Amino acid sequence: GLFRADNSTLRPQSNTIKKAYLCHSPITTIKPGDLVLFYRSDDRRSVEVLGVVELAVRSADIGEVTALVAKRTVYNQNELTKLVGSGVLVILFRMIKYIPAISADELTKLGIKGAIQTIRTINQDAFDQIVTRSLP
Repeated sequence: GLFRADNSTLRPQSNTIKKAYLCHSPITTIKPGDLVLFYRSDDRRSVEVLGVVELAVRSADIGEVTALVAKRTVYNQNELTKLVGSGVLVILFRMIKYIPAISADELTKLGIKGAIQTIRTINQDAFDQIVTRSLP
């Protein structure tokens, strides 16, 4: 996912869907309140979801991870155990909304180049353009 630190422009609704994202990214700067954009890589190859981070925790404790992601992920216990291994980054977030799909080519035109399928920061201008496109 892509993320940005300032969430002053968007706030989650109280009935927003709560999800968990698990990965092995070494990033250490994600914190509550960060906005995240999720890239759907398998079929559509586009950014389609905007969310706000509630908690980011790195853990190798399967019990802790299972408790954190309960009811927020589709992984079963065996899959979680394999994923956790020697450590995993757990990002709990609230989905703010689906946004109009933004393709990898469009992201490149916004100056977001390189590894789109990994967690990284994007510049303010690119983020604003993405968010502006998703407003009614």
